[in-house]
Amino acid sequence: MAFRSIGVEVRAEEASGHGRADMVVHLGDQVFILEFKMADSADAAEVALDAAFTRMREKGYAEGCRDHDGPVHLIAIACGREARNLLEVRAERAAGS
Repeated sequence: MAFRSIGVEVRAEEASGHGRADMVVHLGDQVFILEFKMADSADAAEVALDAAFTRMREKGYAEGCRDHDGPVHLIAIACGREARNLLEVRAERAAGS
């Protein structure tokens, strides 16, 4: 809701040919594909982030942006299961963008 309030295009649960990205944000000429994962502890956050990137790559979430002119970023976000807090974030530019 915060993104939409500032005029950013947000798509939740956007379908690709092989799955659904948790969130896709279009900001200017850039696209941000976000995958959220829950982790039981801060120590498990790295494993959750690895799983998020594996899912985004295997499911080809960035493939839907192949014709996009600007950069496409993959962002993995690990949240704490109990405390419901942000544990860790990792980002990388999608291959070929």
